[in-house]
Amino acid sequence: MKVWRWGLAATGVASLMACVGSTQYRFDENDSDLFTASPASPVQLFAKPKDQVQAPTLASLINSQHYADAIELIERDIRAHDTPETRQQLAQVTKLADYYDKVVGADIEDAVSKQDWNTVYRLLDQATALYPQGAAVREWRSALAAHRQVRADDLKVSLLMERAAWLLQSRTVLEELVNLEPRNTVATGKLDEVRSEAQSLAMRLSKIGIAALTNKDLELAERCLTLADRLHPIAENILALERLDRAQLEVTQEKRKQRLREEQEQARRDAEKRKQSLHAVEERQQQQSRHMVDDINATLAKGDLLRAQAMLEQLRGADKNNSQIPVLEQTLAGAIAARVDELLEKGNTLYSNGDIEQAKTVWEEALLLNPGSTRARARVARAQQVLSNLREQQQKKASN
Repeated sequence: MKVWRWGLAATGVASLMACVGSTQYRFDENDSDLFTASPASPVQLFAKPKDQVQAPTLASLINSQHYADAIELIERDIRAHDTPETRQQLAQVTKLADYYDKVVGADIEDAVSKQDWNTVYRLLDQATALYPQGAAVREWRSALAAHRQVRADDLKVSLLMERAAWLLQSRTVLEELVNLEPRNTVATGKLDEVRSEAQSLAMRLSKIGIAALTNKDLELAERCLTLADRLHPIAENILALERLDRAQLEVTQEKRKQRLREEQEQARRDAEKRKQSLHAVEERQQQQSRHMVDDINATLAKGDLLRAQAMLEQLRGADKNNSQIPVLEQTLAGAIAARVDELLEKGNTLYSNGDIEQAKTVWEEALLLNPGSTRARARVARAQQVLSNLREQQQKKASN
């Protein structure tokens, strides 16, 4: 850790200096020594009247970040000379110390996240020496003390397991050697020692495994109990292995149930998502249908009946169950019937006036609106016949 971010710390010290307004202190931030008085004032930061010689000590304590000692020094001064100025000093130094505590706590947390235990304990030891009463320091000291104990226990168990593995291998080798050399008293004695230690170690590992089983640490329990059983089977360990099998089965079943619950929940979420998607699609379709109905009504109002017919056909294809379709069909049919009657009458007038070609055009428009109109079809056929006769007469006259 660096020298505790003096850029920010200096700001705290500067504010502390500024609070002591009753004495003529001046802090020069460009000075290499944060607590050296500027040339304009021979008095150092936190200096007090000449009869109180603690001021330089206070400045050096803060400069070296010994906040606990600095606070104790000010409190001692308060007991001797309780003034508003010294109490304000105490508040400012405490604030600076709390900032230090907050920063060192953050640095320890960062080192813990990186599993950098050397840095963790170095920072903690340093902070404990400088400001042990800090909230973060106390909290981390307690947490890391527990971590140290857990880690130490893990290492001890690892050593026991390594020893157990060595004993198993040694016992196998010695048993083979004794079988080959039954009179080898050295090998026989060594084998007895290994067997005795294996029995003792099996009891220790069995005890650890049973405790782990009670604490639901099934992985550690399996390792310890299995090794203990290989070293020296005992009834208590065999019973613990049976408990372990049941516990592992329960865990497996619970995992299966949990996975099933998760799958069911996922299926429910998927179904809900599909339902929402379908609802959104239906809402878009309904909105589109409403727009189409509005457009058809607007087109009918303009009298563009052919376009209205085409738009109504599109609406049938997009939303055949739309409740407005029968209403629109009835409205359109009435408009078409009225327009056809109007066009037939108009064509009759044109025909009577001798404008056969124009009459035919008007009647064809009526037939286009209502292809099933027999009246429009008959009039168009009559006009075509008359026009055909007229062309034949003109051709005869031209040939004569």
